[in-house]
Amino acid sequence: MKKTLLILLSLLLVVSVTFAFAACNPDDPCAEGHSWDDGTPQTPASCESAGVTVYRCRVCGKTETRSEPAKLGHDYTLQGWTWDEYDSATAHFTCSRGDLTPPPRRHGR
Repeated sequence: MKKTLLILLSLLLVVSVTFAFAACNPDDPCAEGHSWDDGTPQTPASCESAGVTVYRCRVCGKTETRSEPAKLGHDYTLQGWTWDEYDSATAHFTCSRGDLTPPPRRHGR
């Protein structure tokens, strides 16, 4: 009984070692994961669209393109007022990111 158990354990050890070496690919230096750099922006994010950044693995040179971050949204700032007559005015805004100048907003009557 002990001899049979010893043979089974030895066989199990041989099979386990065989599968462990078969799963390990010595030709792939990034078999356990890539080491990505900080990325190179290809298209910066804007108010209305996401940006695109390309990352390169420091070890194998593989590249990966990611869309990030999501669109930023507009950041309007008041540029000034235009007064019409005596009781109304038009506010002028621009986006601080330079993407869009919205139409003026009229206030008053």
